[in-house]
Amino acid sequence: NGYYLKSLDLFLKQDQKESIVVKGYAYAKNIVTIAKGKFSIENNSVSLQIGNLLFKLDEFEELYILNEIFVENCYNIVTKEQECVLIDIGMNVGFCSLYFSQRPEFRKIYSFEPFVETFQLAQRNIELNASAQEKITPSNFGLAKQEGILEVEYSTEARGRMGINGLPPD
Repeated sequence: NGYYLKSLDLFLKQDQKESIVVKGYAYAKNIVTIAKGKFSIENNSVSLQIGNLLFKLDEFEELYILNEIFVENCYNIVTKEQECVLIDIGMNVGFCSLYFSQRPEFRKIYSFEPFVETFQLAQRNIELNASAQEKITPSNFGLAKQEGILEVEYSTEARGRMGINGLPPD
């Protein structure tokens, strides 16, 4: 028993009806329709393939971010340069760094994420993409004007909206 989501070409078992692809169905549908993404669920773990890139998804917000990158093209930087270096400050779970790794003009990507748990998820996504590993150099610290240590709030559900001032109000 379960559910077949035709527009996602995805079968969900009965216990997967609370999956992030259901919660973020509109984003997931856009990702499949516009970005030609392909979702899969194995052992209750959601994966997404877009072109040559593979992502593991843990939270609804990640669908929103992927939609920004691959559907709305919010990160579509246009440059006339043949060789660029990208600095991804606050790489979150690595989606943006991976997106730019597929563009030939971006030869090197330096990615920074201060939150250990989020950094580990970024490393997992980068490791899933062998072709990107050579371009991306991830670092588990933040960048600032001056050296120091900050203590900030952290939310696993809102990783993409975290900053030095904590979680912004909705």
